[in-house]
Amino acid sequence: MRKLSLVLQLVFVSVLFGCSSYYLQPKKIVVPKNLKKFAILEFKDERTEKEKNKYQNPSKIIQEKLIAGLSKEGKLQIVERQNIDKILEEQKLQATGITDVATAVQIGKLANVDAMIFGSITQYGRTIYPRVKLNINLRIVNVETGTITSSIELRATKSNWIYPLELLNDVVENGVDKLAKKITAEETK
Repeated sequence: MRKLSLVLQLVFVSVLFGCSSYYLQPKKIVVPKNLKKFAILEFKDERTEKEKNKYQNPSKIIQEKLIAGLSKEGKLQIVERQNIDKILEEQKLQATGITDVATAVQIGKLANVDAMIFGSITQYGRTIYPRVKLNINLRIVNVETGTITSSIELRATKSNWIYPLELLNDVVENGVDKLAKKITAEETK
């Protein structure tokens, strides 16, 4: 009986203070060694209209966190977001919503980078109180060949009864941090 009580207390505490789960498919991203200089585009918002109306678009936050996470290790050169925005403005292209390889390659050539990182957000928001969910699809495109060298899907969820308002930020920050680590983890192998 005491063991059952202890187990129930542990379950209650974990639900109360927060549970996180992150699913990455594939588990690791292989970045070819010849790709050193990258640019990261804003992610296209492909959520339902209901989610779009209810929760802000986290695309710029995801972009900034990926830039910070990937450049932190120093293994990859990341072009500043402002430089990419300038190219997009000059070419009369929208900053958000680029999901086709041809446009990414065109921007990559103008930015003088080896590869482009872009993708889409398919889910972001509350599912059941106090749980939030973030789903991202990410692609890395070799600018020279115009081929997708890697792609990954991130599914992140987080729950917290004590601080439910901070969950939306937490799921983005923690999920993108895990994603950035998976991209740089295989770069040197």
